[in-house]
Formats: sequence, C-alpha cells, structure tokens
Amino acid sequence: MRLPVSRRTRVIAALAAAVAVAVVLTVLVRGGGAGAPLVAPRYGPDPVPALRTLSAHDLPPRCGVRAATVRRYAPGGHAGAGRRAHCQWYSLNAGRKRCGFCPSNGGDRERVLEVVISTGTTPTLGRSAGGDALRALDPAGLVTAGTPGRTVTGLGDEALYRYSPALDGGATLTFRVGAAVATVTYSGRDFFTHRMPGEVPEKSAKPAVLAAAADVAGALHARARPAFTPAGPGPVPLRHVPRPCDLVPGAVAGRLAAHATRTRAPVPPAIAAAVATQSGLAADTCAWDAARHLSVTLAWRPDRGRTLAVPEATRLYRESHEDARATGVRALRDLGDQAYAAYGAPPDQRTAEVTYRYRDVIVLVTYSGATDAPLPRATALTGAYTAAVHTFAALSGSGHA
Repeated sequence: MRLPVSRRTRVIAALAAAVAVAVVLTVLVRGGGAGAPLVAPRYGPDPVPALRTLSAHDLPPRCGVRAATVRRYAPGGHAGAGRRAHCQWYSLNAGRKRCGFCPSNGGDRERVLEVVISTGTTPTLGRSAGGDALRALDPAGLVTAGTPGRTVTGLGDEALYRYSPALDGGATLTFRVGAAVATVTYSGRDFFTHRMPGEVPEKSAKPAVLAAAADVAGALHARARPAFTPAGPGPVPLRHVPRPCDLVPGAVAGRLAAHATRTRAPVPPAIAAAVATQSGLAADTCAWDAARHLSVTLAWRPDRGRTLAVPEATRLYRESHEDARATGVRALRDLGDQAYAAYGAPPDQRTAEVTYRYRDVIVLVTYSGATDAPLPRATALTGAYTAAVHTFAALSGSGHA
C-alpha cells in the first residue's frame, strides 16, 4: 500500500529524527561512576546570524521621511533638520492654521505623523539589543497589549501594523532592521461643532504609516515595499506536549543527579518573564535536586493553531538565542530543529544551559553543581546535553509527534 504524500513526509521526518538521535546516543563520553552513559555535545556552525547593529550616526536626517510624504499626510509640519531618532510633524487644517498642539475649535482637523527609531544601545538588563528588538515585534506581545497586529511583508526584516485609536490615537507600524526598531504612528482628531471629536479613520491612517515607514526603511538601506500578505498554514505542531518530568529516564537522572528528589519546580526567570508578557504562553519545569541540580523546562502555546504555533516558537527561540550571545553561545547539531548551548548564564555563573526548539515547543535544560562545589564547564555542558538528547528522543517519539 502506498502512503499519501503528506503522510509519507511525516513518516520520513520522524525516521530521520530517530536516526539522528540514535547516532548521537552512540557518541559516548566514558566517565567514572555507574549509570547511563554521557553524551558529548555535538557543536556546529551557528545558523542564527547575529543581528545587524546601528548607531545614532547611521540614522538619516528627519528620520528618513521624504518631504513629499510630509506634504501629503502632515502638510505644514516641520520636524527640524537635526532630528534623527525622534521626529514629529504636527498639522492643523492641512497647514492652513499654524499652532503647536493648541486647543482646537469646531471644524479643525488635526494630524500628527511621528517616527521613533531605537538603535538598541541600552538593552534591558540581562537581555541583548537583538533580543529586545525581536520582542518589540512579537505579535503575542501586541495581543497582550489588547490589540492584535497584522504582519506586513517587504518592510525591513519584519514588520507589524495595528490600528488602535484607543491606544495609539490612530495607526502604528513597527518594523525591525537588524537590532534597530522603528515605530511610525499617524494619529489625529477631527473636531466638530456639535458632537464629540472623531479619531483619524483607518482609511486615512494606514496609507500614511505605510508611506512614511517605506521612507524610513529605504533610508536605512532595508526593504521598503510594504504589503499585507495572508499567512498560510505553517508546520505541524506536536499533537501532545508531555510533562517534563516524564522526559528524562531514571537511569540518566540518577547518573547526573544521584539520590535527587524529582519535583515540579518554578519556571526559570527568562521563561517566566516571557510567560508574563506574551499572551497564551505556558511553561512547566521539573527539577532533580541533590548535590547536583538538573532541570527541564518546556514552553509552548497551547491555544495556537497550525498557522501560528511553530512560527511563534521559532521567534521565542530566536529571542533566547540573541540574549544568550553574551555568555558565549555555541550552536548544537542533531538536537531538535534549532539548538544552542551556553555556560555561565546569569544569575548563576556556573550553570550549563542547553536550549532547543522542536516544532512548537521550546526546551531548556540546565545542569549545575552545588554553590560550594561548581562543575567544570565541560562536565556541566556534557551533563546538560545528555539530558537534552534524551528529552528530544522522547519528544520526537511517535507518541507525541
């Protein structure tokens, strides 16, 4: 019997994952002590390039917005020739009335075009400029803010648009060029004599932010042809996300953390911060604590369908990868779809971390010694990688995939 193409593809992918895990498990590091063998980390070239960085000197005058765009959407507005990172054009009655944000009377029409460009020179404590830039474009973060964004293609590296008079007073288009983030907002009000003021309609606001954003992106030497393209079905997410306590075999846990007690544990700070700020993200952690500490954390979005689940997990992985670069990230082979290892990640400077993505699930494995008996770098990384390989073998098994 010949299998349908889609099913044959899934079968081949599952077999390939199983073969890769089998190959890894045969590469053993012979160490002292009884129990399961250890697995040597398999490093490889990093497929996630570092994001391009910009300085204040790279920013164009007037934020790169062309005079023709200002004349069309904010006539009479003036940003000042010396402004590069924050530019604003205020227009009242199409430039026929000049007043800097003064009280308006009936019949007045107010429009404001604003551009803010952040180069990421002062990243959030414990994070990177690249990670902050990726989080600024996270659709899940916009959902948390109350207004879902629409993906815009052809503008910078990625872009999101939203129309929210309540939050922004109009339309906002945010896009990323490397580690720099530009936000273009077009807002305003129409003041009427006999009724409440009305916000700028979307049919006026959307073309304005698209035009201004294209100007800014072009001045930053990035893609500058914005368009709205519907997202198609994405890769297939896991059918079932298991409990992390079930992913590490007893023999492996006993080898890495002898005589440890297995318990559910608090989610690590980096994952907890993502759960707190991103809509629909769930996480679960299992820990083995004794003289040595082993933990496995899974993070996923249970409410996402096929269109969003894997792309959003890919973004979360990329954010984590960027933040970890400061600790000396090394990419790993044959572990999930994307993987890296780091040692000395804050706040514990002697902890090994292995992070990987498999479909729509992020897996974080940490391994360390006691505070007064830290593990050498190679020992800690080998232990974390060993546990990670076994978690991936369990996740990619037929029961979950």
